[in-house]
Amino acid sequence: MRPWISALLVAALALSASQPLPAAEAAPVTHVLYDGALGTPPEAQGLFFFGAAVPVTAGGATTLDTSANDMFQAGYTISPTVAITLDRAAGYQVIFTAQLITETHASNDRAGFSVIVLSRDKLGIELGFWRDRVWAQEGGAEPGLFTQAEGAAFDTTGLATYTLTLTSTAYTLSAGGAPLLSGPVRDYTAFAGSPDVYETPNVLFFGDNTGSARASVRFSYVAVDTALHDVYLPVVLR
Repeated sequence: MRPWISALLVAALALSASQPLPAAEAAPVTHVLYDGALGTPPEAQGLFFFGAAVPVTAGGATTLDTSANDMFQAGYTISPTVAITLDRAAGYQVIFTAQLITETHASNDRAGFSVIVLSRDKLGIELGFWRDRVWAQEGGAEPGLFTQAEGAAFDTTGLATYTLTLTSTAYTLSAGGAPLLSGPVRDYTAFAGSPDVYETPNVLFFGDNTGSARASVRFSYVAVDTALHDVYLPVVLR
């Protein structure tokens, strides 16, 4: 149902095995994984690429295009050479600047561009991006697993900076500094496919992970802020 290319799992496992435990009161740290202003591709910075598509880096950004075929799957995860622990108890944020150029999907429960963030305990959130909506994938067990949960209308076709904040029990997504979407963190470990990235700690993924959708996405910045002990999660009224 949700096939994965094994390179992602291998990279994520290598990453999780190398992570040091964070100090109890560590100061906030910003890990810049990709900065388009440097002019080099994400693979030359802090991200690892896998998949059938060929990303193009130009003009201060990288474009990942899987729009030629629904079966194309490709994306980026944290490079195994970068040591980051995603600890919900300490709080952390994933900041990324992205523009969804095109997106089509054959199911209301799939998206051509997804962002997955799993903490050290394997709990986290998967968000799907359409051209006019951002929404969360449901966790738990079948039949609800990987169905569309909470979402919000939003024009994703412009270049926007998103901040995804995770704390002990909840996540919040903001766009351009304005709260967009929030909800509880999810448990996706009931997924029974192979390889199974949802059983892996410290996962960060940007890209197309489904054979039921396609997209072209341009992004220019990816960073992780860790150890945000007193982070504030604004309430999103829907």
